[in-house]
Amino acid sequence: MADNPLYTIMQARSVVIAGASNNFMKMGSIQALNLLHGGFRGEVLFLHPTEKTVFDHPAYRTPAELPFVPEVALLTTPTRVTPGLLDGLGEHGVRHAVITTAGFREMGPEGARLEAELLEIAVRRGIRFVGPNCIGVLNATEGMNLTVVPYTDAPGHMGLISQSGTYVSQTMPYLRENGIRYSQAISVGNATSIDVVDCLDYLGDDPETAAIAMYIEGVQRGREFLAAATRVGRTKPLVALYVGGSSAGARSSQSHTGSLGSPDRLFDGVCAQAGILRASTVDEMFGWANALANMPLPRGRRMAILTHSGGPATSMADACERWGLEVPEFSPALQTRIRAFLEPTASAKNPVDLTFVMGQESFVDKIPEVLFASDEIDGVLVHGMMDTGFALEMHKVAGHMLGISREDFIKPMEFDLTHLLELPARYGKPLVASNFIREDHAAQTFRERGVPLFRTPEAAVKAMAALARAGEFRKRWPASD
Repeated sequence: MADNPLYTIMQARSVVIAGASNNFMKMGSIQALNLLHGGFRGEVLFLHPTEKTVFDHPAYRTPAELPFVPEVALLTTPTRVTPGLLDGLGEHGVRHAVITTAGFREMGPEGARLEAELLEIAVRRGIRFVGPNCIGVLNATEGMNLTVVPYTDAPGHMGLISQSGTYVSQTMPYLRENGIRYSQAISVGNATSIDVVDCLDYLGDDPETAAIAMYIEGVQRGREFLAAATRVGRTKPLVALYVGGSSAGARSSQSHTGSLGSPDRLFDGVCAQAGILRASTVDEMFGWANALANMPLPRGRRMAILTHSGGPATSMADACERWGLEVPEFSPALQTRIRAFLEPTASAKNPVDLTFVMGQESFVDKIPEVLFASDEIDGVLVHGMMDTGFALEMHKVAGHMLGISREDFIKPMEFDLTHLLELPARYGKPLVASNFIREDHAAQTFRERGVPLFRTPEAAVKAMAALARAGEFRKRWPASD
């Protein structure tokens, strides 16, 4: 891993920033603030042609004036000056960079000429760089955030490789709302020096990354990509959202990052050979990768459905069949064990439909233990495991009549999910959930503890199907081969 330039870039101990000023509305300034206040423990230097200090840090006019050679340079400078600045940094000894500056080959012939000049300088100086035309990189474990959006969550286990900067940075509030956390994220931009293959090799060796999501507009090194994906996919599930296969997508990607897409059927063949799960939406890419990063892979396709509502139970069962999962009717012996915790009106056949329930013992503790322990199923789908969210809705109409504060009303409703959260790891079976209510203690606990939580039953089923397919890929290509 040490030979990969991303090892130095993503785990840098010192960074010099060119393009930041005391105007905090500039892109480079925002990146600098995220680095300075995001938990980064290394040293930060600034280059600026006129300002003496930037955010109370000394600023140096030229690379030659820097007090030492930083490991990484971040360049968010005007396009025309970027090649010369990279040359000066290389002369000073800098060997790694992140270039967020746009205006290169994605803009046409003159931009392509400047990008070729940039690459010539990098090769001559022995520099490897991410970009140009990217949004930066993020290593959540190291607190190193060179993007334009603050990362305020704890580190997670999902890595991201993206040819779009938006999907690395602007999605952070969306990811936070859905309990999805990065280990590391890399916006490759035009991928002039460091490309998706380099990123795959690097994240494949990262001990904190358990699954990798990829947003791809075009692949420059097809054979190397296939080899890297096949190698990494034997130990870490891969999810790809590929958008360069249609004529409209290919046309847009060429003006976006200068990438050239290949037909959909060709990329489908790559996915089949390498064991990549191909998502069709951004929701699927992030949701599936998050599930794969946090849940064990199922041994088969037999699913148990647990809910307190017949409609979502039926939606889940129908979606399971459509996505190639099985919902077997439980044996009489298993139904008997489940029925001990059910009301007479409830169903124990699978789906297990508790009908209306307010307490937690059967829904949260007893029945999940029976299901996970059974050798009749390979995974558990849950819908509607909510506690305070329902109580909040009740308080809107009953709280003033009862004279009970909001806090006092909802607190007794909270589920203790400790036992449930231990079951997937104990039995080696995944748990995937859906819930229509977002402001809810149980839902928030799921998000904080890595349980994949979706807005609809069908989305939860699709994620479980992705887990099942990844499990089948793993059986086909054992990691020891």
